[in-house]
Amino acid sequence: MTYSELPPSLKAYRKKIKNRKNHPELYAEEEGVPLVGEYDSIINYDEDTTTETKPDNSHAIESGSTEIIQASEDGTETSPLIPKPEDLEKKSTFTQSCFNSVNVLMGIGLISFPFSFYLTGWVVGILMLTFFALLTMHTAKILGKCMKINNLTNYSEIGYAAYGKKGYVFISLFFSFELFACSVSLIILIADSLVALFPGLNGTMIKILSFFLITPLTYPKHLGALAWGSLIGIFAIANLATILFYDGFSKKDYPGSLITPAETYLLPVNLMRVPLTIGILMAGFSGHSVFPTIYHDMRDPRKFNSVVNISYSLTYILYFLVAAAGYAMFGENTLPEITQNIAEVPVYSRFVNRLTIWLMVINPITKYGVNLIPLNANVEQIYAPLIECCSEGVRELIRLSGRTVISFLVVFVAIVFPEFHQVLCLLGSLFSMIICVIFPCMCYSVLYKGRLSPIETVINKIIIVVSSIIAIIGTVWAFIPNIL
Repeated sequence: MTYSELPPSLKAYRKKIKNRKNHPELYAEEEGVPLVGEYDSIINYDEDTTTETKPDNSHAIESGSTEIIQASEDGTETSPLIPKPEDLEKKSTFTQSCFNSVNVLMGIGLISFPFSFYLTGWVVGILMLTFFALLTMHTAKILGKCMKINNLTNYSEIGYAAYGKKGYVFISLFFSFELFACSVSLIILIADSLVALFPGLNGTMIKILSFFLITPLTYPKHLGALAWGSLIGIFAIANLATILFYDGFSKKDYPGSLITPAETYLLPVNLMRVPLTIGILMAGFSGHSVFPTIYHDMRDPRKFNSVVNISYSLTYILYFLVAAAGYAMFGENTLPEITQNIAEVPVYSRFVNRLTIWLMVINPITKYGVNLIPLNANVEQIYAPLIECCSEGVRELIRLSGRTVISFLVVFVAIVFPEFHQVLCLLGSLFSMIICVIFPCMCYSVLYKGRLSPIETVINKIIIVVSSIIAIIGTVWAFIPNIL
């Protein structure tokens, strides 16, 4: 692969390696992080087939300057490799990053968590919820470590750094499919929730209308612009939990009461149903496709681990409370979506019930843009070299048109495949397990080869093997008909 064939972001990545070697004093905070290329990496492409020469960046280093200018192939200066203060202002603050991370994690799978406890019983359900939370939190931090290597900008570049062009293509396609499928499920949930509110409406027409209303949410270049939506999404989920508890304590008798709980079980009643919960629970922690983008979009990426800790702590607590309350309220009559149970209890406040369902409309709307922006960025890297000669206005028009087309395809698939639970199970068992667990561990092993302790190496291998088995089981069970 020649230098000219590399995507623009990977060319910048190559420049960063050279600049870091030539000016280590400007990268002191990355001390101890291996330069990719010291461990069979991206810089080992076929340089014999290109006439590339090392750019002279010495003119960019002035007295007191902390900026390195990236030189393009013709020697002209382009974007700085160390951001200017005005560029940092466009990036997300620590608080905005927390909002975006929590909003991504607090997914639509939450409404099915009580059902997962019904399938597993208290003991197995709590153990599985805790296991998946700790596992994915660990791999989220691993992604952060991988991102430190030469300032990678997204998940796909992590794949490239570890496994070359094949890794780049594989992870780009796979995580794009995951984000695409997740976006499809968001459109389905919007339509299903509105049909529950207004039974006379047509689900297909709602999806078409949704295309026109929420596609503009995919247009911003930076996630910071969607932080307000993340705040609304977090508020919507928190209120769903509040309303669930309000309903539970407002009714004294079963069903639907926390004062007089339903009959529940410590262990699974039917072991054959337990694997179904793999997809449901994993879908609740599938933010890893977006985490690299959030990391790169942070003003201070060194605080990424703190963002992960806060996000996972809040998410786990909320997931547990909703799962436990919903299962305790309805027991063996718990339905796949807890909102279905709430709507069937006439004693509950009609206003509260409708508010609950409206929240299930608002939440996926706030997530739509956050999910599609990383996918759009990946697609734009592919055609970016083709439009370099165009004016800025034309490039912007092409960018917006491309994002509109992707949103159209999402809505089209949501119309063709309208079953929410099937999309959710496939998301969790197949896509989430590979994107969130298996591949991060594989990349980490390669990128930090020679620097991991024997214990870390063994743990990584165990995680990869066990997670692969879990992914296979969960995916197979997602397609078994009439198992419920």
